[in-house]
Amino acid sequence: MTDELDAALIRLQFVAYHQRRAEPAIADDLDAVIRYAKSDLAIRQIDPEVVARLERRAGQATAENQSGLANDLTRAVELVRKLEASAG
Repeated sequence: MTDELDAALIRLQFVAYHQRRAEPAIADDLDAVIRYAKSDLAIRQIDPEVVARLERRAGQATAENQSGLANDLTRAVELVRKLEASAG
């Protein structure tokens, strides 16, 4: 893994941990992104609904002036897309 990916995963783990009590479903979705990023390229897959839920919650966080959370969730979505694109 690259340093950039490692830093992104550490941040996502931090956010998931802190969202666990308030929003366990979002924390679970972030955990799914982390597992996806760490998985072997040959078997890597993620439920598209996970990405859709993160996008919806990021939009909601933006509307609620929770820019930090919105940015973190958006970065999680971008990470999935980047990894999907690099897989071919």
